[in-house]
Amino acid sequence: VQTCALPIYALNGLITQDEQHKYVLTRQGKQAYKLMIETSDQLSSNRARGKQPNLTTKPLTGIAEIFYPKTLLLSVSDKPVLHIPLAVIIVAFGAWVATRANLRFVLVFPDSQTTISPSLGAVFFIVSWLVLFGLCDLLSTFVFGRKGGDLSLLVGSSVAFLPMILFSGLWYLLKTIRFDTSGMIVPVLLVLFQLWTIVVLSCATSLSKGLRIERSALISFTVAYINIVFFLFLQIYK
Repeated sequence: VQTCALPIYALNGLITQDEQHKYVLTRQGKQAYKLMIETSDQLSSNRARGKQPNLTTKPLTGIAEIFYPKTLLLSVSDKPVLHIPLAVIIVAFGAWVATRANLRFVLVFPDSQTTISPSLGAVFFIVSWLVLFGLCDLLSTFVFGRKGGDLSLLVGSSVAFLPMILFSGLWYLLKTIRFDTSGMIVPVLLVLFQLWTIVVLSCATSLSKGLRIERSALISFTVAYINIVFFLFLQIYK
């Protein structure tokens, strides 16, 4: 008891005892705990911002940037307005590729078992991008209390769609050369490209919302789970 007396006394005003003589946080204690968690997240985000890759001395870093474009996303997070044209180009190109490949996107799930008009295919792609951004923003706000950074997350989520755009182009190429897509190669490639998208989306969410990467990854995988459930629902009731 003597060992614990000094630390407990130092927390006077932050903790108290309930009717069962158990220590609980006071209102001030809860506020201090929330501030401590937010500060920890912000410090983690700042450390991520401070680690800039040196492409001249580390050639492998340039390859890693292709799969985990943190430098680009850092720039997007710092100056999102300047990167709005980039988002427009990515989304417009992705919508065009999706129409050429005859794919209907449901977030990060491209559906090839349907016949739709090119204009509708482009709409599905754009809506998928916006819904992906909206879900990440809502989860960041209501689960972790992170507000702001919406524009950088909007642009960053367009960058996260690049792997799926690449998959659409690959699908179109395979169809053009009449490659048999009924085997396991294409599904495995799709999963890999989807995981790549989730990784980039986690990085974009972390930097734009000031969250630790494990929390932003939780958001991305939650969005992916929602996507899977909704996609299966559409397949059952199609």
